[in-house]
Amino acid sequence: MKHVVLILFAVCSFPARAAEPDGAFGIRWGSTPDEVRKMGVTLRLNANDFNLAAYEAWNVPKDVSGFTVYTLVFDDKKGLFRGIALADPGSLKLVQAINTPIEEIRSMTKNTFERTTGILKAKYTCKANTEVRDGEAVHVIVCSGPGRYIELAHYLVQAIVNLQVDSPYAEKALQEFDAKSKSAILHSKDAEAL
Repeated sequence: MKHVVLILFAVCSFPARAAEPDGAFGIRWGSTPDEVRKMGVTLRLNANDFNLAAYEAWNVPKDVSGFTVYTLVFDDKKGLFRGIALADPGSLKLVQAINTPIEEIRSMTKNTFERTTGILKAKYTCKANTEVRDGEAVHVIVCSGPGRYIELAHYLVQAIVNLQVDSPYAEKALQEFDAKSKSAILHSKDAEAL
C-alpha cells in the first residue's frame, strides 16, 4: 500500500502539462531563430521591424507537399508565432521559361489547394468562402484547432496557394507591431516639423 501511495504522490506532485501543438511545420511555437537553426533549419532574414522578424526557411522539419517556400515570423518576446508556406510552381516565371500554359499552372495550384483543403477539413473545423483581395478573386479556407489558426488561400489569377499557420499569440504580436509602427510614424512627423 505504501508503494501505491508513493507512486500517486509522485505522479500528482508534478504539474500537469497540456499537450501543445507542434506549431508551424514541425517547429514549436515560441522557438527563437537560434533554436530553429539548431534544429537544422536554414534561415535567411527577410525583414526585421520593431518587435517582428521574418525569415525565409529551408528544410523545415515537416514540409507540406506541394509547398516550396517557407517563411517563419518571430516576435522578439514570444518567439515563433506564424508560419507561412507558399505553393508557387514558378507561376509566370515558369510560363515564360518553358512555355507552360498559365491554365496548366492554375490547374497545378488548384490541385494543391484542393488536396490541402481535404487534409485540413479532416483535422480541423473549417469554413470556406471566396473574397476579393487586391482586386483578385481568392478562395479561402479558414480552420481552427487547439493552439492554432490556419488560413489557406488560393489566388486564382496569380496561380498561388498560400498556407498561413498562426499561434494563439499572433494577434497580440501583430497589435504590438501596429502600435509601435504608428508611434514611429508619429515621431518621424514630429522630427520633420522641427
